[in-house]
Amino acid sequence: MLQFSKRLASKGLKITIAALLSVSGIGGPGGFKGFLERFEASGKRGLVDLTKKLENSKYPVKCLVYDANLPWALNIAKQLGVAGAAFFTQPCAAIASYYPMHVELSGEQLTMPAF
Repeated sequence: MLQFSKRLASKGLKITIAALLSVSGIGGPGGFKGFLERFEASGKRGLVDLTKKLENSKYPVKCLVYDANLPWALNIAKQLGVAGAAFFTQPCAAIASYYPMHVELSGEQLTMPAF
């Protein structure tokens, strides 16, 4: 994402990079699912706050480029009235391995497609 940002900046675009931080880690309440929920809540808050802060500046946010593993970021972009673009930072096989994290399984055996 940093290299992509540098490339955009070299074309004259103004770039702001927002790095979301979570201090609770995976060991907090609710395990990994709880971590994802807390990360999403703090991420949403942070993006809204940053966008509002820049709203009346010389360079307001016009497009939110987000990691495709954070699909909720598109909802934030829509809420803020800016364009949203998913950026895939990993190969397809790695992204496919994350699928089980976002699916509630009810005792069924999970099968992964072969690549």
